[in-house]
Amino acid sequence: MDNKQKEIMKIVSTSLPECCNGASCYCYGTIPADKFRNACKEYAGSVDYSECIGLTDETVFGSGKRGFIFTFDGYYYTGCSSKRYYTEGRTFNNLSSLYNLSAMNNMLKQLYQIATKKSGFETFFDCASAVAGEFLNQAAEQIQRDQEKKDRQETEEMIDTLKACKAFLKEYQSILNQLVEYDFPEMDSEDFETYYATLFRSAALLANDTELYEKTEGEVLSEETEETFDSVAETVNLISDLLEMDTDDHEPIYLRQAIQAYHSSVDAIVDEAEDASEDYEDVVRLFNKGQRAAGKLKKKMKEAISSINDALELAYEELDD
Repeated sequence: MDNKQKEIMKIVSTSLPECCNGASCYCYGTIPADKFRNACKEYAGSVDYSECIGLTDETVFGSGKRGFIFTFDGYYYTGCSSKRYYTEGRTFNNLSSLYNLSAMNNMLKQLYQIATKKSGFETFFDCASAVAGEFLNQAAEQIQRDQEKKDRQETEEMIDTLKACKAFLKEYQSILNQLVEYDFPEMDSEDFETYYATLFRSAALLANDTELYEKTEGEVLSEETEETFDSVAETVNLISDLLEMDTDDHEPIYLRQAIQAYHSSVDAIVDEAEDASEDYEDVVRLFNKGQRAAGKLKKKMKEAISSINDALELAYEELDD
């Protein structure tokens, strides 16, 4: 549930009871399932129960077949053939005597303001100032200050997280770039040793494969190295979760799968190297296979860094607003 939905739920929970003179009123967490089903059958149609945050019942015997259903983005009511969205800004000229017309319209105005505001940093003040007295306005101002402070802190924390993720990606992008730039004809035995050690170590760390590390390093994992593995795994999972979210700002980037593909290629090189001869063609083939794997992951990390840069730009814009 995002901040806007939380605000909408709060308005419905606090204001809907004031709108009911005789109609029964139920808010999120107390809505009877049988009344909800009857309301959907009679006038609302297909609505997910989890989306219902308010319901009124105008019937004498409490069947729920007449009344209102409020959701996160609009409402249904008896006599209307389709859903009304808060963003439309509609109010009522008249209602049944079971409702307080003025209170209902005031609540709808507040819901309209919340639904149509462009920034997550705007709060309850804009709604309250239109309908409340001086006391409520002062309370709303404090709520606004607290919310803005909280939102700013959350944005700053997100910026710190994105910067740390970017630094991690750039570090491994640099490692992969070194692997790609190795020039086979110019390499000596020491260069080969460094190349393969870097290739195996990076694949083991990124894919959290301690067995590969111990196999290629020829040593048992130390406590310090184990902590490094845990830290890298945590960071990779965090970055992957961020990049795999499909939002309006970017399409998902599947870094986790790219790392697994890199690891699989390197793992295969380790197995093949055990059986390969020292023939020149075998040496070249394995070397080129490692470079291709590093190049593919380097490309995916470049996409990831670009996506994180876009997210940072949006976050900084939020702070400036």
